Amino acid sequence: MAEAISYAPYRHRARFKLAAAAAALAGRIPPWLGVLEPLDAQHSLLSIGAETPEILIAQVIMCGVDFELVEPEHLRPRFQEIASRLNRAALVS
Repeated sequence: MAEAISYAPYRHRARFKLAAAAAALAGRIPPWLGVLEPLDAQHSLLSIGAETPEILIAQVIMCGVDFELVEPEHLRPRFQEIASRLNRAALVS
């Protein structure tokens, strides 16, 4: 059911490997955000959906832990553009 609400109906869907155990993140990631699954003692998998790649990346950033894109690969160039924009903003003095 959670996947039907938080993942499936969106135009863009992605899965991220998070650098934290699912148990540690459970209280910080509301069910509406996505489906959180344990991978191992230090990592979890977050499946999320959004209308734009920018919203996807904003949602995973708000988890507050390091992450990597698992799939889909076709979003990686767009995420790199977003990362470059954030980096430029951080360097402005």
